Amino acid sequence: MTAFAHVTGQRLGVSELPEFAQGVIGELVELTQGVGEIEALAANGRGDDKSVKLSVSCARELARVMQSDAGGGVHIDAIYWRVSKVALDGVVDQIRTRLTELMAELRSLTPGTQGMPNAQQATAAYDIVIRGINAKVVINTISGGDGSVNRIEPADPEVHSSFWTASRRIAAIVVGVATVIAAVVAVLQFH
Repeated sequence: MTAFAHVTGQRLGVSELPEFAQGVIGELVELTQGVGEIEALAANGRGDDKSVKLSVSCARELARVMQSDAGGGVHIDAIYWRVSKVALDGVVDQIRTRLTELMAELRSLTPGTQGMPNAQQATAAYDIVIRGINAKVVINTISGGDGSVNRIEPADPEVHSSFWTASRRIAAIVVGVATVIAAVVAVLQFH
């Protein structure tokens, strides 16, 4: 708020934050909540775009510093990430899809004679579904009696980058959708 205007939902770039906060707060929103909480957040979205306001760490202190730097006559009420309901629904859908794929991969790696997957099979399934590493594997099953052994080998030993983890992909999608929605809202406000 200023003496002449009351602005809500103004989008800030990272460069507009105080220097000490620029390395801590960015464009990516890290969702640390469980699936049930993310679903509840999405269900309680407000406004025309059904968005959700997620708190930024140390938001009150950050607002106080920014308000002080802006000088008299400026009041900053809140600093938060604004995330669309659609993006949150997408996160939940991706979690469910990945879990289904993980269970299917575990089932395919575990022979019918073996009750539970062993650590090597679980790690291979995790690497394939969640990390995308060695998506093609060769499973050598040595037939025999009780001493049967399964050996899992990568079909392609090529080393993959671990930068795009599942959580980074989800966060990038959330930020992308939130950015598009914020841009549309900004354009509509100027017209």
